[in-house]
Amino acid sequence: MRVLRWPRLRSPHREEKPPETQARYLVCEEVAGLLRLSPKTIYNMVYEGRIPCIRLSNKCVRFDRVEIEKWLKRKTQKDLTLS
Repeated sequence: MRVLRWPRLRSPHREEKPPETQARYLVCEEVAGLLRLSPKTIYNMVYEGRIPCIRLSNKCVRFDRVEIEKWLKRKTQKDLTLS
């Protein structure tokens, strides 16, 4: 008799790696996890040009971790100055 098992899901709350071992380029799901948004929202932001990304092809997008962090800081500072 064969036992069926549920597939293991990645925990969204997994521990962060130290900076020297983190990947420089992220996929959409990783950026979505960092920003706590859905991957669909990230793809919409890419399509609208609202988030910095590297397009490898029409269907393949990567995000530079350093650029995402800079973009997020600029967005946060801009929002604070508008308040």
